[in-house]
Amino acid sequence: MTKLYGEIYRKQGRFVYARVGRKQFMRVMENARKKTGGRISSISGRDAGKSMEILYTFITGEHVVNIKVEVDRRKPVIESVSKLFPAASLYERETYEMLGVLFEGNEELENILLDSKLSPRFPLRKEDKHGKG
Repeated sequence: MTKLYGEIYRKQGRFVYARVGRKQFMRVMENARKKTGGRISSISGRDAGKSMEILYTFITGEHVVNIKVEVDRRKPVIESVSKLFPAASLYERETYEMLGVLFEGNEELENILLDSKLSPRFPLRKEDKHGKG
């Protein structure tokens, strides 16, 4: 399982937590697509201070797999996985809206939850005065 999903750093029952570097990211996502049949459960992000952490969650028959990748907070860019997982487009849009992570290849990155004229830009970033991060 380590080679499929990256470096496993924690296991709790059915839950597996792995991290992957940017260079291996798409290869790991392709492996996840094969293992899950193209289903992704969620994508979430968090402002970790020095970086942005993006967490991809998959449910296989036997495990709930969480794969974490970090992106530079000054230039938060990562490849979109929406071509591998069509449902990922919506999750990427939400993460873009809340944290400002740019998913290269996703042409639909626009606000879906907040009014762009009234809302703070990227409200879950720690430096945003309105968001709690």
